[in-house]
Formats: sequence, structure tokens, C-alpha cells
Amino acid sequence: MKKYALSLPLALGLMFGCADGKVGTVTGNAPSPQDSEVSATAAAASHGMVIFGTDTLFVSHIPMFMTPHDWQALMQVSLSHAQSDALAVYQKALTPGKQGLFTIRPKPFVLPNLLAGKIKSFQADLYRGNFEAGGKVILSNITVTVDNVLYSTQLSKSTQAADQLTYIPVEANGASFLVHQITAPKNFDHIVQIQWLDESAIANNALRSFKALDTESARLKTGQYFSVSDDGVTLQSSSANGAAFRVVSDFYCTKGPDFYNVCN
Repeated sequence: MKKYALSLPLALGLMFGCADGKVGTVTGNAPSPQDSEVSATAAAASHGMVIFGTDTLFVSHIPMFMTPHDWQALMQVSLSHAQSDALAVYQKALTPGKQGLFTIRPKPFVLPNLLAGKIKSFQADLYRGNFEAGGKVILSNITVTVDNVLYSTQLSKSTQAADQLTYIPVEANGASFLVHQITAPKNFDHIVQIQWLDESAIANNALRSFKALDTESARLKTGQYFSVSDDGVTLQSSSANGAAFRVVSDFYCTKGPDFYNVCN
């Protein structure tokens, strides 16, 4: 049974993927991609993305706190190619059991139109590593089709940083990831792969809050163990004993507001 992450509204405009593959909408203070004004004023651009997963694939838009890149967005996608099995090429490049960094460099398109479902796919080149920092092309001219928008919100320079470190869960077919929720310009864009040790602790697919400040230095790191308290707060554990999950791979982290420089 497929399982997809759902996010909760935090006074922001959100879109999220439902378990049945349909897209639901929760409106808030931030403009949503369906806003005709947003779509009408947005410019076409090349929107770089991190791609991750094994059988079910996801992309995370690499944002900036400036238009037209000022969106944090997570999508479930599928790949195709005129001459190759794009998914097989990607899977062959993976390290078994541990997610590495792969990115896609799309041809220009209007991002709010994609998030609103006005366009369903785009063309891109697939890279091992970061295409902006020495990554190598492993397949050119792939078609990326959006199957489900899991989360999207428009970023604002005036937004205050969150009080707690918060991650968005992304899960499907036994693969589990956490994506840092970006709020303020000095935040960080971060994705980790996790392994659940106690599946009963998954409970629901809501935003996962940690007992830590929302700072780069407090981010999740490879090898850490975490438990979940009765009130749903996630706490770091000293060992696997009693832990709910462990961080398998801390494979992507960049610093705002332009999210180009890697984290320390």
C-alpha cells in the first residue's frame, strides 16, 4: 500500500497530496499557485530540483527568496525518455540502501502553473550531484511528469523563523525522507533519508517537530537516532534502544537566502 506525506497548514498557503492520489488544497495567508494574479505575473525560469527516492520518485524545488524562485515545493514525479528507460538509468546510479544527491536542471517553465496543475510535465537533464556545483549529466532531455503535488508554499522575506526545527515527511513503498520546512531567509534547505525502527511511531504524516531550535547547526545528521514523545515531539536518542527512527543519509543541505552554498 502506498503511503504519502501530508502537511498541516501553518497560516501558509499549502497544497498536499492525499493517499488516493488526489490533490487537496488548504488556503492561508500566502498566495496559492491557483491565484490568477500569481500565475499571470510569474516568469518562466529554469527551476532546479533535488530528485530522490527509489521506486517512487520525488522532487524538491531548490528555492530562492526572490521571484520567480520563491516557492518551496515537493512533488511526486515519474520519468520518461524517448530512447532510454529513465527510471532504470536513475536507479542504476543509486548506491543501494543509501540515498545520494541527484538533481535535475529543467528547461524554463512557469512554476506556479506546474503547482496549480495547468501544466503537467517539463523537460530536464538528470545529474548525479548538484548541477550547479560539479554534478555530472547521466541522462539528458528526460520528461518529468508530476503525479502529485505534496506540499507547496510561497516564501516571503518577512516571515519569521519557526520556533522549532520542523520537517515535512515524505514516504512511499517503505522509503522514508524528511524535508526541512523553510520559513525565513536565513533558513536552510535540507533533505535526509530515515529508517523507521518503530513503525508505530509514524502515527500520522503531519509535520514533524523536533525539540531543537530551527537552526542549521541543529539539523538532523547521519547516524543520529530519534524517539517520539507522547505529545508528538521528536527527541534525539543516545542509541538505537527505544528509538523510533535513525537518519540513514544526510544527503543535501544548502543555506538561504539563495540556497547555493552548502551547509557547514
